[in-house]
Amino acid sequence: QPDDGQLAAVTTSMRYFLIFSFLFLLVIFLAVATGDLNIADLLSFLQTLPSRIFISQVTPGPNEAVFYLSLESGNFNPGNNFSVDLKVSASTAITSIKAYLNFNPAILSVVSLNSSGSAFSNWWENTFNNATGKIQLQASIPTPGFNGTGGLVTTINFRAVVVGTSAITYDTSSLALKPDDTNILNLTRSTGASFTVSSSPPPPGDTTSPVRSNGQPTGTL
Repeated sequence: QPDDGQLAAVTTSMRYFLIFSFLFLLVIFLAVATGDLNIADLLSFLQTLPSRIFISQVTPGPNEAVFYLSLESGNFNPGNNFSVDLKVSASTAITSIKAYLNFNPAILSVVSLNSSGSAFSNWWENTFNNATGKIQLQASIPTPGFNGTGGLVTTINFRAVVVGTSAITYDTSSLALKPDDTNILNLTRSTGASFTVSSSPPPPGDTTSPVRSNGQPTGTL
């Protein structure tokens, strides 16, 4: 039977959880009320939340680095915005990365790239092209470099455009370099993603105004 100290600890944990949940819901409510958060985007984020929480990290082999995307799949409507984290895991320290990604620009478009919080502090390429479906990233970190799992490279903010499916793949020129410039990126084990845009927004209601002629109605009432 739990003693008073254990019960007090559980009670305190529950209290903090409830306070956090209340503040989280309050922030969401205020963001929606002020127009800073689109409800459709919120629903898209909640739909992908389980995938974000339970994403399986790719563990690199000895003297190896791998890229992976934190959201591997999802189903969206045209106009939905969603974010995907590009991450890297390395069993040996790396000091620079080159990540070139491809997507179908007819299905998806990139809204922005956000490298705040990245494991790599020095950036010399951080661009995207929605005409060609290319994302080009190059960054570095001073020695001793990055060594570990789940290091954030950047967050890619996408918008669903039209119905279809787009894969996110890596260009073969991608690299992960050790301090001596040895490339240890294993592209074969680096995992991409696939996103489906599956339905169109509902058609707008009939806005035809009634027109009357000689007392007889025409048009839609």
